[in-house]
Formats: sequence, C-alpha cells, structure tokens
Amino acid sequence: MGVFLVGMSHATASLPLREKLFVGGDPARALPPLLCDGENIREIAVVSTCNRIEIYAEATSAQPIIDALASRLECPPSYAVRYLYQHEGDSAVRYLFRVASGLESQILGETQILGQLLETLTRARLQGTMGRRLSVIFESALAAGKRVQAETDIGSGGFSVGRVAVEKALSHINNLENKSALIVGAGQTSELIARHLLARGKVPIFVANRTHESAVELAEKLGGKAVFFSEIENVMNNADVVISSTRAPHLVIYRDAVERAMEHRKGRPLVFIDVAVPRDIDPSVVEIPGVSLCNIDELRVVTDEQEERRRLQVPRVEQILNQEFEKWEHRHAGMNIGPVIAALHSHFEQTRVSELEKISGVLKTFSSEQREAVEQMTRTWIGKILHLPVTQMKQMVKAGKDPVDVVCELFSLQVSVDVKEKV
Repeated sequence: MGVFLVGMSHATASLPLREKLFVGGDPARALPPLLCDGENIREIAVVSTCNRIEIYAEATSAQPIIDALASRLECPPSYAVRYLYQHEGDSAVRYLFRVASGLESQILGETQILGQLLETLTRARLQGTMGRRLSVIFESALAAGKRVQAETDIGSGGFSVGRVAVEKALSHINNLENKSALIVGAGQTSELIARHLLARGKVPIFVANRTHESAVELAEKLGGKAVFFSEIENVMNNADVVISSTRAPHLVIYRDAVERAMEHRKGRPLVFIDVAVPRDIDPSVVEIPGVSLCNIDELRVVTDEQEERRRLQVPRVEQILNQEFEKWEHRHAGMNIGPVIAALHSHFEQTRVSELEKISGVLKTFSSEQREAVEQMTRTWIGKILHLPVTQMKQMVKAGKDPVDVVCELFSLQVSVDVKEKV
C-alpha cells in the first residue's frame, strides 16, 4: 500500500462543483465507500474547508477515492478527473506540506489552514480512520507550517478569509459608523470574522445559529447579542452587513426573506458576504435593488502590494519545506527499520532452529540441562552476530540513509511491501 491524495480546490473547480463534495471532514458520514476496509484502504483523512476537499489515504490505489468522489459529483470518473488533482507517495506528502504552509491557499500564506489540518488530524484519530502512517505525515506537515509562520513573513498582516470578508464588506459601506452586523453561524470562521469587524470599529454584532446555545456563547465572547435563528429576517431589517458561515447542507437565507427585509429598509443598502461551502445565501439576491453579495470565490487579497510582499517570501518558505521534508524522510525511515530488524532476527532464529533439528539425534543423548545450555548458547551467538549490523542500520537511518532494501535483498527477507515502500 502507498499514500495517495485526491483533491479538488478553488484552483481546479468552481464553487458549485465544490459544494457537491463538501463533507465537513467526516468520511464516515458522507463518503461510506471510503471507509477503511483493511484491503483497499487502510487509513484515511479528509481535509474539508471552504476552498478545498482533499482525501489522504493509505491505499492500494487512488481509484476507489476517485470513484467515490465521482459518485458524489454524479458523473463518470473519467469526467470527474478533469477537476481533481492526484499525488502519490513523496509527492502527496510534499503537497500536504505546501497546504500547511499556505502556499496552496486562495489567500497566499493564510494561517487558518493550520487549525483546519489539526482539526482533520484530531477527528480522524477519534474516528479511528487514521493510523500511524498518516498521523506522522500530518504531524510533520503541521510542524512545517508552524515553522513557516514563525520564520517568514508570508502570513504578515494576518490576512485570512475572515479578514478579507470584512474588507470586502467595508468596500461596499465605506465605514462602520452607525452600522450593525449580523453573523450567521457560530463556528471558528464566524468568530474570526466578527473579531476582524470589531478591530475595525465598535459595531453592534448580532449572532444567529441553529443551535441557540452556541450563538449565546459566541455573542458573550464578542460583547454582542444572540438572536434565534428564526429572527434572522427581522434582524436583516436593520443590519447593514450580513456575513454567513454555517455548515448547513442547504441555503439558510432565501431570496423572498431578503426581499421582505428590503421593503423595511427604505432604500438602505444591504451587504451579504457568504463564506460558506455549500453556500448559505441564495445567489439570486444579487438581483434585488440595493443588495450586494460576495461569495467565497470572489474574496481576493485586498491589494496587489500585499500579495507581492508575500510572494517574495515563497523561496524561503520552499527552502523550509524541503528541510522539513528531509526530517520527515528520516522519521519515516526510522518507522520502516523496526519491522526489518524483527524480520532479520526471525530469519536467523529460523536458521538456528533448523540447524539444531539436524542434530536432534545427538541432542537427545544430552541431559535437559545440556540441551538448555545449547539453546542458550546458540541464541547468544545470534544476538552477538546481529548486534553490529543492527546497530549500523540504526546509525544509517540517523544519518539519513535507508538500508531497508539492501538488507531485505541480502537476506531474502519477506517483509511486508509497506515497509519497503518509500512512503
């Protein structure tokens, strides 16, 4: 088995296509064909954000993953692959490192992806779909991403989807003086957006969530007011900005509700920012006079100058990623060497037993104490014979060398193919 990645992102597919694949990081709920069966797929982790869905798996091939995604897209696999990207082995690991560093994000260098990858790691472990192999890869990617943020300025300015959403809203209403905002959703993204709003001015914030207790909790953190989900339309009568970020699988704000709200506003404009995938707000509201709508694919870095400043950091980021990839290679090689050492000991033990069987007639004439002495002596010989090569193998791994293939070939060891794979 090898490590495979199959994904779709803002760079390869439109928002309507990505909506069909959104699973909230829960393969057990949304992608049952991908459950680890121990034969075709042994481990699996799903990274699901507003801009990407990526499935990392220890599997026999990528085809089961492609087939499952094609099923959700309601199209043949041959059509689905036009919008998917695939990586295998080292390439899959390197790509995850790039994702963790923000190099593959819609907003270059954004840091929110680190929290999302940690959430993926935690969830997959709890669900029992991630084993040691993917755990080490994700842990190494997170370490690489943290180092990138600590040692470069690629994340300078704190730009994220949340901050850009606020900047986009302000571009429509100029300032927050005498304005109010409605945040729909009480998750991490909603909180980040609200905090960016408050950083730009003292603005009344209303929070609505289908689970009202969560809305109350977030509102208390922000010094805002929680409202019931059923009150959204009434709040829209007076709010100037509505930013929605739920994980609902369907629309939560419909056109007719917005039309009724606009009747009460007496010409005052209403700005919607929809950062949810699938979308929360009916796209047709943009046809209503006085209404502006921006979805996740329309959020861009606010100025070219800021974007260029971040791009200047890319060479240094890639240098760090290469260094962290080498660390992962050494760690992975260390994982591989254990089964090889065990197989080597087993090989010599089988030889020892086989040779003793050849003189079993002679051994029968020995006393039990003498036979035990022979057993102990031959086991000691094996330990002494293997001590130096085993020690050298461990030193080779520490030095960044991989002795697995050579040792397996020299002694004809039948080690699982997983051990001898590079990834």
